[in-house]
Amino acid sequence: MPLLAVTDFDDLPIEPVARWLQLRDLLEKRLDSEMDFAVEQNQSCPPSLKQEYYSIVRATAPDTVNGMLPDISRADLENDFDFFRAEVAAAASKILFEKPKDSSRETRLPLSMPVVERLKEECDNLRRIVDESDLDNDKKTVLFGLLESFLREIESGSLDYKKTTSILGAIAIGVAAATSFLADAPEALTTIHQIIGLQQQAEDEKNKLLSAPSEPAIPELPAPNKKQLPSPESFGTTET
Repeated sequence: MPLLAVTDFDDLPIEPVARWLQLRDLLEKRLDSEMDFAVEQNQSCPPSLKQEYYSIVRATAPDTVNGMLPDISRADLENDFDFFRAEVAAAASKILFEKPKDSSRETRLPLSMPVVERLKEECDNLRRIVDESDLDNDKKTVLFGLLESFLREIESGSLDYKKTTSILGAIAIGVAAATSFLADAPEALTTIHQIIGLQQQAEDEKNKLLSAPSEPAIPELPAPNKKQLPSPESFGTTET
């Protein structure tokens, strides 16, 4: 049976080199599977599979990749196949090794403007909850400081994973110390985590397409909280 089916091409990336790399991985797995099956049956691998592998690799490789692959005549392919396969692996490794590594994506999550606005709303919502709670002023001041730190992260256009997790965890612990309005606070924090999770999911899906634009992906957000929020100018102040 052929190494590839029509449906194998459906989920490949758009960018040509990334598309070839993923297709090559699939070919390797299918070829290994066919070779293992042949060994189990005490048979040799059909020459047609090696011809198919060679033809697909060469036909689908972008020009920059094809220039790294050796030309082998069909008559010599049976004898030189292992060499060609090794050169294909070397070309793939060279591409991946030289690909620039964007370390910022490992620690920061870029935010789309709709997500920035929704997170700011939820931040103000949490400030109202703290303001109306029965916490003493010292504890309120600490929580307002944490909310200000979270707001600065939001307004920067991206979130530091470690810092954001620390801030939200501290806010959750602080708000839980109050004996009133406990129903609203967990809901607001859950909404924030949900929004961040949706942004992360949208970014992950966008990054599968390596040619996608650099702007943050825009996820589908949950409906906003319709409670009246304080003005932005009052953010960071305490009430006695």
